[in-house]
Amino acid sequence: MTIVQLHDYIGQIVKTIPIVYSYSNQTPYEYWNTQEIKYGSVIFCVKNVRTQNNIAKYECVLYYGDRLNENGSNRDSIQSDAVSVIESITQFLNNSEKVEYVTQPVNCILFEQKFADNLAGAYTNISIDLEANGDCNYNLLDDYYNKREIDYRLDEIAAGDYDLTKYYTKE
Repeated sequence: MTIVQLHDYIGQIVKTIPIVYSYSNQTPYEYWNTQEIKYGSVIFCVKNVRTQNNIAKYECVLYYGDRLNENGSNRDSIQSDAVSVIESITQFLNNSEKVEYVTQPVNCILFEQKFADNLAGAYTNISIDLEANGDCNYNLLDDYYNKREIDYRLDEIAAGDYDLTKYYTKE
């Protein structure tokens, strides 16, 4: 199963939870800072993927957030719902034949924060292991240098500030 397939699979799970009205794989800062979103929302972010012995190991963060009312009196119920939603998703994943392993028990961290609106909710870091089926020979962009990082390294080399003793010359 690929990242896209995993995201879609979790999206299918989320659709079965009555209090969830939207789902995204963006970061909370990207998704919850727009006016178009529907609350209560679930966000699923993959931080890292590694393959080992034909198992794809996904390190992820699972969020649930909902809008606070004017005086914040619904904070406790939102956070309770958040824990319930996150536990439901991870329990479904854990009972699925498509998943080899999911972090259990789930350790939720409660939050109250201002995005486009004042939100409350919870999030958890989870690990999901799936059979790779030979189609998981990739890494996330976090494993690569961006242009700024490459330019910085090239500037270090040009200035003689970079240790090249462990490298071979072209010869």
